[in-house]
Order: sequence, then structure tokens, then C-alpha cells
Amino acid sequence: MERNAFTALNTAFPRRGHRLGAGLCRLEAPIHLLFVSTDAGGLGMAHPRVLVVMGRNSKASIVESYVSLNASRYFTNGVT
Repeated sequence: MERNAFTALNTAFPRRGHRLGAGLCRLEAPIHLLFVSTDAGGLGMAHPRVLVVMGRNSKASIVESYVSLNASRYFTNGVT
């Protein structure tokens, strides 16, 4: 059973997850994940889930950005 309430909430709203994978690599530039909210009214919610699988001795930096296309309130509960 999940002990973290926010991870449990993320798990309770299953959607398509994102899997990022690479074999043996050493990336110099960061991988940028951009999540865009388009909810136009009320309180929107998003529960993105990202699984990163890298090969042994691989090296990468991941930057996550969350933006909205409007001024509505939005709750984002991401698990990476």
C-alpha cells in the first residue's frame, strides 16, 4: 500500500503514462519535459506519471516544466 498521499492520489487517476528510456548514453544537454494545461474553467487537475529507465553508467539530466495556457487555477500532481 502506498504511504505517500500524493503518490496514492496520482495512482488513483490512471491515465496514459510516459516512459523515457535509453541504453548506455551520456547526454550533455538536459531532457526537457513540458506539460501544458489547457483547462479553460474551474479547478483543473493533472496527474502526470513519468518512468525513466536508463542503462547502467548512463547519465542524463531531466527538467520538468508545467505551464498553463490561461489564468485558471490548476492542480498538478506529478510522479517521476
